[in-house]
Amino acid sequence: MINLIKILLLLTVFLIPITPASSNFGYEQIKIILFLGLNSITGIIWIFWLARERKKIVWTNIKKTAIAFILILLISSVLAPDPKSSIFGADPYFQGWILYAQSFLFML
Repeated sequence: MINLIKILLLLTVFLIPITPASSNFGYEQIKIILFLGLNSITGIIWIFWLARERKKIVWTNIKKTAIAFILILLISSVLAPDPKSSIFGADPYFQGWILYAQSFLFML
């Protein structure tokens, strides 16, 4: 299972830059959708692997700081004038709290 996780992570890193724009999605949207999809699948498999192997995440100071940053972004997103676009992001880049949380998952 760890080999599948590694393959999915490599696909995420190397497939996203070469993904062309499609007729339904623009240049940035298809890359964000692909990143979120591949990262979500990898995260789910990784969580099942952690549970099956009874492994725990080692919380270093960098990971603790990153989770604090993500929580601060969540608070500021909820308190923003337009919480929906702050959480989900706005067209064309979709850089909202969900993307930052997915980036944190990718870092783990």
